[in-house]
Amino acid sequence: RGGKGTATRTLGLLGSIFSLAVDLGARQDNPVHGVRRFKDQPKERYLSESEIQKLAEVCGRAETAWQQYQLDHARWLDAGGRAPAPSWPAGAENPYAIAAIKFLLLTGMRKGEVLKLRWDAVDTERSVIRLPDSKTGQRQVPLGQAALKLLEAIPREKNNRYVFCGQRAGSHFVGLPKVWDRVRGKAGLAGVRIHDLRHTFASYGAAAGMSLYVLGTILGHADPRTTARYAHLGDNPLVSGANQI
Repeated sequence: RGGKGTATRTLGLLGSIFSLAVDLGARQDNPVHGVRRFKDQPKERYLSESEIQKLAEVCGRAETAWQQYQLDHARWLDAGGRAPAPSWPAGAENPYAIAAIKFLLLTGMRKGEVLKLRWDAVDTERSVIRLPDSKTGQRQVPLGQAALKLLEAIPREKNNRYVFCGQRAGSHFVGLPKVWDRVRGKAGLAGVRIHDLRHTFASYGAAAGMSLYVLGTILGHADPRTTARYAHLGDNPLVSGANQI
């Protein structure tokens, strides 16, 4: 029901399961061997500079609306809370959610890595995040100046070890996909997934002439072939150089 891509990935998973079964002596053969697979076409979507600008503008308005709501609510409480409470303004979003979206774009990290990020993993002096357990195991994520500046602006909640706090005490933020759906809709980015922010980060690195080894290390790719999808984007600096000549 999921389509050709789902069928191909499921077949790969079953192949691994049966390979383990053969190694353990539970089976004599792997029935997946010889089954023809659909060609899995990875979905690659990169935001252009103008699209990033639109996204930034929407995020900015969401933050402004949230700040105004917080101000109005504080004034309402100071006045004794007798009048009707201020209504939730259109376009306002939780600031931790907006910060998480920005951080995804500025670091190329995975959604789960960002939402579960804890302050004790952040080393601002060395500009690095130390992840004890990621999709590819323990790794370090280098932080650029923009990412560091964003972290400095994030308010810390008492007794909460997470960078992007949730509504429940001591929890990390949840529900980012719903926030993203609203934000991308206002930015005119229909069909753009949260994971495409990671692709965008990688694409700008490749287009700037960064080696695939360095790029793969930053992204935490275990297989160099995963990073190779960005190889064609490295042509951009060559064209720029030819134009300069």
